[in-house]
Amino acid sequence: MQKKNEARVLGPYKDVKRWRIVIVQPNGQRTVKLYCSKDKALQGMPRALVKMQSHIALAQHIEPFLDTLRARDLAASTIAANQAFLVSLFADETPAMWTPKRVEQTLELWAKHWSVATRRLNLWRANSFWTWLQKQGTVAKNPWAGQQVLGRAGRGKAQLRLDEARKLCRVCIEAYSEGYKLAAAPVIMLGMGLRSSEILDRVGRDVDDGGRILWIPSGKTQNARRTLDVPIELQPLLADVCQGTMPDEPIFGLNSVGNPWRPNALWQVLHQLCNRARIPRCCPHSLRGLWASLSLRSGVACSAVAAALGHASFEITARHYAAPGALDDARSEKASSQLFPKHSA
Repeated sequence: MQKKNEARVLGPYKDVKRWRIVIVQPNGQRTVKLYCSKDKALQGMPRALVKMQSHIALAQHIEPFLDTLRARDLAASTIAANQAFLVSLFADETPAMWTPKRVEQTLELWAKHWSVATRRLNLWRANSFWTWLQKQGTVAKNPWAGQQVLGRAGRGKAQLRLDEARKLCRVCIEAYSEGYKLAAAPVIMLGMGLRSSEILDRVGRDVDDGGRILWIPSGKTQNARRTLDVPIELQPLLADVCQGTMPDEPIFGLNSVGNPWRPNALWQVLHQLCNRARIPRCCPHSLRGLWASLSLRSGVACSAVAAALGHASFEITARHYAAPGALDDARSEKASSQLFPKHSA
């Protein structure tokens, strides 16, 4: 049953010689349309509803669409990323504002700022939202359907050099000791090959055995569910991060509006720390790739690296994470030992 504050079309109703439908706006305003037959009135009802909804803000449809994603049991970080994108692009818009021409102009604008992979992901997000709107009868056409992003998507992210990674770790530890708690996250990611969401979503009970074990009960894929041994170099840091945290509280606390930290915040933090270390800026996901490269060069088995990353097979690891030559450059030290070398007295 429709709510009274929703747009709706009532009828058809028989008049003396004609049939009428009643178009009800969300604010209660009513408009009557007349037709010469009942069949014509029935045909006009869905068209009238779509036309009316084309001038209603898209913002009210975003949360119901996200509910369909939640029903598919997608990761919280995936839901948050979709929400941030849809709100930024459509919150103040109406369906009537989005014509095929405007979509083309939007894609051209994206090409100036985003990579091929990012543009394809966001095109998929927009198209999925509008496909759902179309199925709901909210819009008649999907202006994103059939659109394409040309070009070859790059594989992997640019990785820091080993000396640069060491500088970043030192700067992160310094910032953490100064009270900047989130600065510890890149160090842990770099030392364990974690995704941004995998470290930010951790709660107190996920850090087990005094900081020796990290539980990841869910994640981006089914294979993301795993239990990891924390490198001995990181155990004191991880235990300190969790000190005083309740079992169900995020280990990195909450942001200024009382919500858990999201991956976009980690991007900003990492860029600030890279600037402070005077090294090239990198994205959080590249730290995961660097961990994979260092592990392979250390002689860790390919299957073990893939499992630690939460991949179904090593093919994904090799294609998107391992730096060229990593498989052929075996060394005797573990990845974490290369990042935190011990100096003789």
